[in-house]
Amino acid sequence: MRKQNVIKICKLALMLASLDGSIATANEVSLAMYGYIKARCSVAFHQHDVELSNTRSSQAELDLRCNSPMTLTLYSQNGGLSHHNNDVLVPYRVTLTVPKAKRETVFSALQLKQGKAIHFEQVLFSERASLAVQLQQQLVFAGRYSDEIRLEITPDLYGRGL
Repeated sequence: MRKQNVIKICKLALMLASLDGSIATANEVSLAMYGYIKARCSVAFHQHDVELSNTRSSQAELDLRCNSPMTLTLYSQNGGLSHHNNDVLVPYRVTLTVPKAKRETVFSALQLKQGKAIHFEQVLFSERASLAVQLQQQLVFAGRYSDEIRLEITPDLYGRGL
């Protein structure tokens, strides 16, 4: 019986000591935090037509907006300026300039027929860029010429596509 009383007294002493802080055990908690923002990218031209009748070059301004790294892919419908009455295809070059990313990329219209991707590791958020078109030869046949350049912007969250 005496042993049990000694054990009870020791337990009581330890409990009282831990209350005044002289003997304490470590206590730790953690708080998990998280958040998610959906990747959003957009591209918009300021004008939708480029006139090349009397000049060999022209430029269009565009806005790039993306909250993540991104891939911008350029496509040409015809691979050159196509004459509507015959099989003439006038070649041209496209230069995309993105000042904030310090990038200037040049492609031929023929390369854009298959699509060409440009990867931006830097998050641009909002950037004014330019797309310059330069004919490689004069338009000589009477009639209408046309091509369409399409730009596709994709968030690139994991380093080269989603």
